[in-house]
Amino acid sequence: MGEASELTKRFKDYDDLVTIKLEGIEDVHIVQKAILCAASPYFLKALDGGFSESSKLSLTLPGCDTGTFEVFLYWLCHRKVPEEVSNPPAEDVIPDAKVSQLFRLWTFDDAYLMPRLQNEAMHCFFRTLELMVDIAKLQRVSEERVPRSPSHTYYMDDWMVLED
Repeated sequence: MGEASELTKRFKDYDDLVTIKLEGIEDVHIVQKAILCAASPYFLKALDGGFSESSKLSLTLPGCDTGTFEVFLYWLCHRKVPEEVSNPPAEDVIPDAKVSQLFRLWTFDDAYLMPRLQNEAMHCFFRTLELMVDIAKLQRVSEERVPRSPSHTYYMDDWMVLED
């Protein structure tokens, strides 16, 4: 069975709605089971693997705050991170909240086995960090070091890729 057929089968078989509870927050979110199962092997196992969550159709996501879950839901529907998260802020000073939000999104994606969203979160994180670090100064300092030294390799190969 192909990927498209497998997804279609899930929508036929999992016509259920799942209640999502965020740790420490009273509000609940309702999400279609097939969409969650298609998003991550974690959700597939939790909701279709004989665990109590599958019979209750309820999940609690420890360590997930409302903002992170909202970005996750947006990504589920649009397969991209919302503009206010993906674009670095225009101001000179990057708010700590922006950096924290991207880091929480990255850790959420890691915990719930979503590498594509995790990679996108890290890309946004690095784009935001670019504004916090003067790349030109970093490049000048790095060029004064011994070429191909470990620090030179790190700064030039790993950080400078952000310029592409």
